[in-house]
Amino acid sequence: MLERETAKKIYDSVFAKPRTIQELAALIGKSWVTTDRYVDRLAGDEGIIQVRTFRGGTRGAIKVVYWNLAQKATDSIYQKELYDAVVMSRKKDQLSPFDIFQFVDKNRKSVRIEHIKDKTAPWTGLPEILLGAREGINVFSGNISWINSAVGRREMQDVLYEVAKSKVPVKVAARVDLATYGNFSKMEAINRRAGFDAIEIRHKEQPLRGFIIDNKTVYLRELKLPEEYRPGELKRMAYIYYTISDEKWVDWFSKVFWDMFRSSVDGRMRIQELKSIA
Repeated sequence: MLERETAKKIYDSVFAKPRTIQELAALIGKSWVTTDRYVDRLAGDEGIIQVRTFRGGTRGAIKVVYWNLAQKATDSIYQKELYDAVVMSRKKDQLSPFDIFQFVDKNRKSVRIEHIKDKTAPWTGLPEILLGAREGINVFSGNISWINSAVGRREMQDVLYEVAKSKVPVKVAARVDLATYGNFSKMEAINRRAGFDAIEIRHKEQPLRGFIIDNKTVYLRELKLPEEYRPGELKRMAYIYYTISDEKWVDWFSKVFWDMFRSSVDGRMRIQELKSIA
């Protein structure tokens, strides 16, 4: 079991300079295999440290652990400006996913439009997206209302429970307040049903709506309403679905998410404080 003091030793050591798994194993007094498992868990839970394998697939392969907290998504001027736009915005109408999508390699992205009659329409294909995850799911959400939806005959609460049973960690950046308490409670009920904290929610008002799956693919959705345009420009409500698999941009989204998540208030703590004034 990974204890807090052991995690602190790893963090403090890696903060000073990059370390190999062997060096960390000697530091904490554990085997290479156990230390490797600890590092993978810490990298997945917080994103503060990351791991890179050199000469992978050979007997001389080396895994190096490095500090990721200070790295920002500033690979290009566009990414820096978009990073600032995301972290400074609180509402979904303040930033369109297309503002980011337009810069992605055309061979590493796709988009589709779905005309709808009701803006509460479920996220088409979401069960398959979530159940396909193997390493982790990071969620950009508003009020977590998608937990109440069903896609066909599949209730999203049941889908998320299946994800939890598969031991795939789910991190959610969303608004946590009295208005969203019901949705928050349903996510917590899934944790209790699974028997452990598979889902962690932190309070963050932000403009994106979507999922990062295994740090390999980003799925985003945007609602377009006729009343937002001049008469005749948009005749029907529509959802636009964006899929991005460009490694550079997936990595950018991941760094944006972790910067948000790390600096946000724990959902449970916030709910307890809100209950005290309700």
